[in-house]
Amino acid sequence: MIKIFWKKIALLAIVPLAIMYGFAYRVDKGLQQSHHRYYAEWNDLFLGKINADVLILGSSRAEYHISPKILDSMLHVNSYNLGMSGWHFDMQYARYQLYRAHNKKPKTIILNVDLYGFAKRKDVVDPKQFLPYLQEPILRQTLAGHKGNFDWKDDYLPLYKYRGDVGLLSEGFFPQQLSDKYKGYIGNNLPWNK
Repeated sequence: MIKIFWKKIALLAIVPLAIMYGFAYRVDKGLQQSHHRYYAEWNDLFLGKINADVLILGSSRAEYHISPKILDSMLHVNSYNLGMSGWHFDMQYARYQLYRAHNKKPKTIILNVDLYGFAKRKDVVDPKQFLPYLQEPILRQTLAGHKGNFDWKDDYLPLYKYRGDVGLLSEGFFPQQLSDKYKGYIGNNLPWNK
């Protein structure tokens, strides 16, 4: 009688857990194919779709100031912007290492450098951008030690990393959102007021 009881308890725990792991797997894979603003460049990078002649790296100054459309049209090259808002050199270099693991070596790298970029961040900027790729060792190593870092719960508890963002769960199942970026670049038409 007690054996049957424990078998039922185990079954009640295992079946929902298996469903949740399957759901989490589907969300990760969906986001890895999404054109969502957070994932478009990461997905192009991991799927080997960039293969740029000119690769742009740096912080938001690179992301918002260097347009691949202008470079491509004027220099007749294939450029791509992998600038990352708020991140310093350590994450920019990690992104380059991941780029090289999945794409051909660029002929030219434009690296936007400033004093701010050589410090090390204490927090994780836009943590959502990393969620489908948390298993990537280079990312995990670079994110280690940051305040708000991902921990074992994000790795082993299904869907825990998506807590508080039902929109990403939906996007993972039904990818629809398109990025407002062009080859990683996001231009803004804003008045200069300072």
